[in-house]
Amino acid sequence: MAGAPVERRTGRGHKQRTTATRTRAGAARKAPAVALLANLYMRRFILGWKVVGHERRLDAHIVNYADDFVICCRGTAAAAMTVMRDMMTS
Repeated sequence: MAGAPVERRTGRGHKQRTTATRTRAGAARKAPAVALLANLYMRRFILGWKVVGHERRLDAHIVNYADDFVICCRGTAAAAMTVMRDMMTS
């Protein structure tokens, strides 16, 4: 399975291009079950964020695409990060 091209700098500053096909955990990036589980977990996290009231209380909105997300807020970043970490680890 071919992956996305990845470019990084070596210790000597040279560019090295590789093809990433697996995550650190060893699961293939394009595996349908991995993508499905990531999307289900992300949906659950976002719904919980809103239902519990973190979005309104912290004025912190989640923008997501697939299994990535950003929490957009002003002045409440530390609190939003703490809440997100607590939710992700429980």
